[in-house]
Amino acid sequence: RVGCVEPEALERDVRDGASIRGGGRSGIVQGSRIGDWERNRVRKVNFEVASGSHYEAAMRLLEANGLPTADVTPDHVTLMAALDGESVIGCIGLETAGEFGLLRSLAVDADRRGSGLGRALFAAILPVARQRGYTALYGLTNTAEGFLEKTGFAQVARENVPAPVRATAQFNSLCPASTKVFVQWLAI
Repeated sequence: RVGCVEPEALERDVRDGASIRGGGRSGIVQGSRIGDWERNRVRKVNFEVASGSHYEAAMRLLEANGLPTADVTPDHVTLMAALDGESVIGCIGLETAGEFGLLRSLAVDADRRGSGLGRALFAAILPVARQRGYTALYGLTNTAEGFLEKTGFAQVARENVPAPVRATAQFNSLCPASTKVFVQWLAI
């Protein structure tokens, strides 16, 4: 359900000439210098906060990946979309839960998995979380434990999750009680 690469891969790619620009609202990763990306299929990926038809396409991608969408609406969950031209090839969501952010709805098009796109999406949404002043990001998963750990998250016991996060529909009812919870504290 998510793209996954070694944490050093994106850092190396950025150091070697790829760029993510735009303060989290939009950005570009240029494929000419990205070692792990498939150069023939991904020449340029733009990142933008999804709206309109891009939000709808991101919702279809979430549904195709079996992720919860019952409470995903533009006024409730910010979706960052990865675009190849006008095609949404990946997305990641961010929901406010008090002073915390709930990272959710990370999906990568099936033929783009393993390319580093999931990590790039996380890098694109992180400035949005910081701009909102979140003290920590939480993530719930049954399938992406390795991805969250490689991006700096640590598993936390469900009983240690703060009340605003526990009050979200994703924590309460959309994900089963066996779903693992992860946290990443953000520097302010």
